Amino acid sequence: MIRTSILDDMRKKIAAAAVVIALAGCENAAEPQAAPTSPAVTPTPSASPTMVEVSHDAPGTFVGWFADDPDTLDLGDQTVFSNEMIGAGYRAAITTVAARKEFVADPDEFATLHLTADAGRFPPEPAPGTWERIHLKPGAGREFLLAKTDGKLVRPAIRIGAKSYPLGDPGDGALLVVAAAPKTKVLLEVGDNGHRQAQDMRTGRRYGAEPGRYDVIVDNWITSNHAPERIGNYSWVRAGGRNYAIFVSSYIVKRLPWMEGRGYAPKGKAWLSVSVDVSAAPEQGKGHDDDRAEATLPSSGLRIGGLTPVAGSHRRSGYQYDFVVQVPANFTTGTLKMSLSGAKLKVNGKATSFSVLQTVGSSTPLRLT
Repeated sequence: MIRTSILDDMRKKIAAAAVVIALAGCENAAEPQAAPTSPAVTPTPSASPTMVEVSHDAPGTFVGWFADDPDTLDLGDQTVFSNEMIGAGYRAAITTVAARKEFVADPDEFATLHLTADAGRFPPEPAPGTWERIHLKPGAGREFLLAKTDGKLVRPAIRIGAKSYPLGDPGDGALLVVAAAPKTKVLLEVGDNGHRQAQDMRTGRRYGAEPGRYDVIVDNWITSNHAPERIGNYSWVRAGGRNYAIFVSSYIVKRLPWMEGRGYAPKGKAWLSVSVDVSAAPEQGKGHDDDRAEATLPSSGLRIGGLTPVAGSHRRSGYQYDFVVQVPANFTTGTLKMSLSGAKLKVNGKATSFSVLQTVGSSTPLRLT
């Protein structure tokens, strides 16, 4: 009897609680209730995803670029020099090119592959539980052209035949990938409106450029000693009863289509940027080898042939002189001349008058290669 009474009391309390809950629900019925949400379920990753090698045929207009150079896509040792494309605040170049019938890359490498809209979404997502190694094929009658770039590509586009495919913003340096028919002309184009420049993705060389629209560097020319028969651009001078040599110790010459502060050279012209080191030293073996000699040349002291440096371009910093000459766009050879007319000489920090003993060799031929 006692047990029955307890059960009856429990039933009454449960019934009363149910009524309270029902009434509370009626009071709030006017407000919309949020649908119940299921707790997020995170699928348990496979302890060891299956490695699957999957082959994909590239679309006919496949054009893309890697944000980072995949290590497995070895392009070999071919390196292209003297082919920079230079414009308003940028320098860009193709440094290495290669043709491939196919290539294989791991998923972490393909994660950095960017495609043009025309190429579609490619390759597809890997199947659940797999870790795919992509075996990419260019499709029947096509091959892959790959080109590593250096520098910033400004408004880059790939031109295949007559059609152009904008690349977007690959950033500074990228690996370009294009599927094209063998022998088809494929160009990387960059640059500002009116100053577009191109390089051939098969050779890395400049294509169809106006003469002079590229950068060519003459290697440093460095003297090894002061013997007249061994160096050019020198003069022997005499000061204070001692002999000194004033000579060009090195130079770098660049032909540029555009320069900071000067813009693009006029059509048919190019800027020739010249950097020259001029040193002075006592005649060796005469008992005053420790003398410190310093020569200062006027703006007319260094010339490329008979061309006058551009106004305001002559600058001196220590031994180094920099100046700019406007040359024909097809300039390839010239002569670097040094003149001591108006020059000054200091020996051990003291200004010293001098006389010129010999100026043979004060001109050196230049050849841009």
